[in-house]
Amino acid sequence: MDNDRTKTGGWARRAMAITAAGLAIMAVVAGCERTPADVVALREGTKLELKGDYAGAQEKYAEACGAGNAEAYRKLAELLANHEAARIFQESKRDAAWEAVAQAMLERLETIVTQAEAHGCSVKDVRASMVSWRKTFDDAKKRMAEERAEAEKRAEAEARAFEMERKRAEAEAAARRAAEAEAAAKREAEARKKESADYCIENGLTLTTAAFREICRAMNYYQNTGNTLADDEENSRRHALFRGKRVKVTGKITKVDSKLLGGVKIKLNVYGESVWANFPSMSQSEGKEFRVGQSLTVEGKVEDAMINQFNLGACEIVSGM
Repeated sequence: MDNDRTKTGGWARRAMAITAAGLAIMAVVAGCERTPADVVALREGTKLELKGDYAGAQEKYAEACGAGNAEAYRKLAELLANHEAARIFQESKRDAAWEAVAQAMLERLETIVTQAEAHGCSVKDVRASMVSWRKTFDDAKKRMAEERAEAEKRAEAEARAFEMERKRAEAEAAARRAAEAEAAAKREAEARKKESADYCIENGLTLTTAAFREICRAMNYYQNTGNTLADDEENSRRHALFRGKRVKVTGKITKVDSKLLGGVKIKLNVYGESVWANFPSMSQSEGKEFRVGQSLTVEGKVEDAMINQFNLGACEIVSGM
């Protein structure tokens, strides 16, 4: 019986050993089949690149790079170089937008290539392409800078020309306004002159309102400063401006009367003022022909008046009879 128990215990120990060994082998096998995440991402990126999904491939390569996969840096650098960078540097249009994109691509490639080299991956072809692209970039950047400088010079020249033209136009406009103002002033002065008493008298014209008022002011001027000598001189000078000069006036008859020493006198309303027109040689029979309210134009010599603005002596009828 002891021999049987010994046999049974040996079989049990051998069975347990076999089971343990089997479990160990299964654990080893299972561990060997678990692929690292960076390798999985690298493989997926390769598949996507072969399918032409470059954006997806970039994401997977970047994921593998993040997990420390050295090969992923090389694959990512080559992908960018062969597709995006090649496309950018083959574009014929080179402007500020292109410059920004190209510079960003060169900086990104430089970072990835440097990391690939740090992980021991060779990227000589990408490095060679970058040298060529950087020269293209520098040449284009220099040319664009020159073009911008030339454009700025042209813009400055155009701005100066525009400013000169603006100033010239302003000067012409100012000169034109000055000429127009001068012409207007001359016309105004001429108009005032034609409205003046002297102009009407010199040209034998009927007194205008302004001319009539001018004579009224002169004939009724009175200065009283307390210096009788100076006042009398100034008053005489003002009265003498028109006294004795022959003028023409038009007014409506308000009264017809005889003169004390013979002749006829006719009171006229001239611009709202009363003026006696004296006709020393007119007979009363002639005077009877006039009617109050009748319009009459007469020419006579300016004389002083006690009540009216001034009177007219030695008158002649110009029109209205």
